[in-house]
This record gives sequence, structure tokens and C-alpha cells, in this order.
Amino acid sequence: MTYVEPGYGDRDTDVVARRVVQYVIDAVLSSILPWLSALLFLLLPTRYDGSVDDPGLTAAVSLSVVVLAIVIYVGYWVVVPAKWNGQTVGMKVMGVRVVNADGGEADMVQMLVRWILLVVDGLVAGLVGLVAMLVTDRHQRLGDMAARTLVIRA
Repeated sequence: MTYVEPGYGDRDTDVVARRVVQYVIDAVLSSILPWLSALLFLLLPTRYDGSVDDPGLTAAVSLSVVVLAIVIYVGYWVVVPAKWNGQTVGMKVMGVRVVNADGGEADMVQMLVRWILLVVDGLVAGLVGLVAMLVTDRHQRLGDMAARTLVIRA
């Protein structure tokens, strides 16, 4: 289905299948470094019974892993598409991109809103976002509606 908004021309938003594959690609790519950083827990000193030897060090490693994960996810899901024509790597591969609902480039704040609400859209193995895309006229997930963005064929 092509969504036509007066004054902005045609934008093909019927890209739900592409978005599902794109999400899987991006989820894997964006999670590689955070998961690898979790391997730092294997280096922590433990006692003979497997309990943690140094709780302070464990807390520092935990905080570092969480901060690193947040930085990587914000970089991948917010900064990259805001600076790279509305596309992540997965979007580029699948031929879709994020645009402002008015037809222009989506900005960093819109990308941040989309990313934050990805938590809600990802509930129940992504069914919340998928159902939203299937039932809305412009195939938007909740994050797109809140951020006033569309995902279109690139």
C-alpha cells in the first residue's frame, strides 16, 4: 500500500516484511559487542564454591557492561540512522529508511524516541510492534507514531 500525504507525494510504507528481517539483522549486529563485553564476568576472581571474591569489582564490571551496552545501542539505533540517511545497516540491506512524517529527514530526537519505544514494540517477541504495523494505515509501530516517523522503501 502506498501512503499519499497531501503535499508530500507518494511514500511506500508497505514494507512490513522488510522491517521484520531488518530488525533481526540490526538486533544481531547491535548486540555483538554488548554480549562480548559480558564475557568480562568470566575473568572475575571467584572462590572455590563459585561465589564472587570481590563484590566491588563485580559491581564495577556490571556497571561498565551496562554503560557500554547503552552507548553501543544508542549509537547504533539513534546516531547511525540520524547521520546515515535514516538507515541502520539492516535498513540499508533491506532497502528501507526512516523519514519524518512530513517527508524530510528524521532527526536525532525522533530516532531516540523510536529507540526508547522499541522496548514496548519488542514485547512478546516483537508481536506488539508487528501487530501495530499490520493494523495502522501507514504501517507504523508505536515508536514511529510517537516520533512522527515513517519507514519507507528506500
